[in-house]
Amino acid sequence: MVSEQPSRASQVLLLAAVALVGLNLRPFITGIGPLAADIGAETDLDLKGISLLTLVPMFLMGVFAFAGPFL
Repeated sequence: MVSEQPSRASQVLLLAAVALVGLNLRPFITGIGPLAADIGAETDLDLKGISLLTLVPMFLMGVFAFAGPFL
């Protein structure tokens, strides 16, 4: 009979994968702030456009977080 319980090694591997994905996303989320003036100058975005650049990734992560358990 095959056990339905995940092994300890697979749990640790999953936790490590989640941590690595989180570390990989951190520069993407925080990278816009210091570059906001340069991005605005290059693209002619006003403050509303630049604020959307910082809002949209956070908003989408919040919206799609509910899909995580199903995935």
